[in-house]
Order: sequence, then C-alpha cells, then structure tokens
Amino acid sequence: KAPEAAEEKAPEAAEEKAPEAAEEKATEEPKGSATQPKSTKPPKPSECAGCGKTLLKKLWYYRNDAFYCTKKCYKRKAEEERKKAEEERNKAEEEKKKAEEEHPQNTD
Repeated sequence: KAPEAAEEKAPEAAEEKAPEAAEEKATEEPKGSATQPKSTKPPKPSECAGCGKTLLKKLWYYRNDAFYCTKKCYKRKAEEERKKAEEERNKAEEEKKKAEEEHPQNTD
C-alpha cells in the first residue's frame, strides 16, 4: 500500500510545480537578436496627420516630422496651426492688457 500512496502524491507535486514554471516564463522579457541593429528613425504612421486618412503604399508627403496624404493637406494643417497660434497670442495680449488696466503701475 505504501507504493500506491507515493504514486498518488507524485502527480500532485508535478501539478504544483507547473504553474510556477509558467509564471517564471511569463515574467521573462523576450530577448532581441544581438545582431539586429537598433532602428533610430520612428515608424511611419498609418494615418495622415492632417485629415486622418489612411496613408497608402507610396502616396504620402513628409514635412515637419509628420506624414500627410498630400501637399494640400500639409498646407491646410500648417495654416490651421498658424491661425491657432495667432489666436492664442492675441488672447494672451488681451489678458495682459486687461490685467494692466485693472492694476496700473505708477511710473511717475
């Protein structure tokens, strides 16, 4: 009867060790190839930075660290950014003027 009891305990011990081994494998980070050079340039995105259209195989336009579907889309996005910056600049100037009107500095 003693050998039968040992046989019953052996499979249980194997089952306990199996999950631990699986956890160890999951925590290990995948190792990269030592011969593979590191890429320094960023990957090309799949969408246009201006309108969000999908960039096709060779039909894309790269300017100012972004990919666009056409030159027209790039110009439109640049114009929008220019207008937005101008509005922010004007808003900051108006706030500055209001602050000066509320609290004038004596220069006399």
